Amino acid sequence: MPGQYATRPALTEMTANTGQNRAPDLDRLPDFIEERDRNAAWFFVGRSTQVEYIERTCDLALRRFQKGTALAGATVLIQGAPGAGKTALLKHLREKWATTDTASAPVALYVDPSELGDPAAIMTRIAEAIDPAKATEFRRTTTSGGEAKAGVLGIGAGGTWGAATAPPPPDFGALRMLFPAEAWTRPLCLMVDEVQGLTQHQAALLRPLHLAGDGLPIVPVLAGLASSQEALARQGGISRLSTGAVHTLGRLGAGQAAEAVQRMLTCFRIGVEDAEAERWAALLEHDSDRWPQHLQNAMRALGEGLLKAGGVLSAVDETAVLRRAQAWRLESYRQRRSPEMRGAVILVGHLMAAVGDGGLHRHQIVDTISARIGDRPEGSSARRLPNGISPEEFLEHLIHRGALQEGEDDRLVCPIPSFRLFLIGEAVRTMFDKDDFILGGIGEQSPTEHDARLLTEMGREPEPTDPAG
Repeated sequence: MPGQYATRPALTEMTANTGQNRAPDLDRLPDFIEERDRNAAWFFVGRSTQVEYIERTCDLALRRFQKGTALAGATVLIQGAPGAGKTALLKHLREKWATTDTASAPVALYVDPSELGDPAAIMTRIAEAIDPAKATEFRRTTTSGGEAKAGVLGIGAGGTWGAATAPPPPDFGALRMLFPAEAWTRPLCLMVDEVQGLTQHQAALLRPLHLAGDGLPIVPVLAGLASSQEALARQGGISRLSTGAVHTLGRLGAGQAAEAVQRMLTCFRIGVEDAEAERWAALLEHDSDRWPQHLQNAMRALGEGLLKAGGVLSAVDETAVLRRAQAWRLESYRQRRSPEMRGAVILVGHLMAAVGDGGLHRHQIVDTISARIGDRPEGSSARRLPNGISPEEFLEHLIHRGALQEGEDDRLVCPIPSFRLFLIGEAVRTMFDKDDFILGGIGEQSPTEHDARLLTEMGREPEPTDPAG
């Protein structure tokens, strides 16, 4: 996106000690407050495991290529729930490599999923990234219409596919022919976001790069929701990713969210006593659940407070900051719920209560869904599965929506504790609002054992159903 870094301070400026005795820099705070969570994080923290793995893979791909061998299976997959920082990680790597002095740093090529439907265009962009001068020659090759030249690109004569014919597998041999080994001084990292929604046609371009049939030092780094690995196998035939190549992002590590807050205060030269800065850093780490999207919004809310307080941290209205951050968090949770989740709101709440903090295995979740449906078959639609969806399909839907993802020991967990409580709270609210049961009532309207568990989780013990009890 042209200009997306225009108002951002440089990485060195964001991490340097700018001096606490200088006046607060409030001029740039509005730019930070207006930043959206789909852009690069101003104060990127954590994810060192993923950064190191990607850079190590890119380096290995280049060294293998220079020795005349290919690195098959170099594809890296970054997956996780919405707001986990997948896009921020990709954009952090782009900025990091663009500003490094290391001659062998990877070249980052970020493409939209829709662009994958045009292999010639993608290969032209790769050519431009390697050598802009030779890219002109490559472009003539893709548009000349000659049958031999078109064939080497894996596309039909004239550079297009016939309307009634399926596209052949893309062939990157033309890049190998145009650029000899000595032309590749740096590996190329092909970044694609939102891969969970790729069509078969789009995913077809990634398979030859994954298999490294042409041996080029091109490493696909893909990002998407927690269902992305299954989507790649289904749509692109990429079912065997290397050991360690799949990274599921969760919450930031302990202390990392606080580090981001401290860096923010340093960047904007907020002159405070260390204790006050540490207090705010710890407060926002706790309030954000260490979830990158929530942290970003909490820091934006703090920025608003700093503007109103003239840059004096001790004068910031803490209650207003936390309320603003909570409003953004609830907005993101409401957007994350699909129509299917809203329709089965009580069932989802029961499931979140059963998953708990420790998680459940897939078969246990399917069994839980089936059991909760049978608790009160005559109950409202909010207790049942959406029409035509099986328990197994509903589980996959919840993974796709970021309500569940793989944790330790192959258990599925809700990646954000506050999102789990939100879903439980929505179930409780629905039970009251729709008179699905009446506290203190009897018969079919009384709370089930699992309804009572939902109430307990929300801090309310159910009253006895027997008026005499």
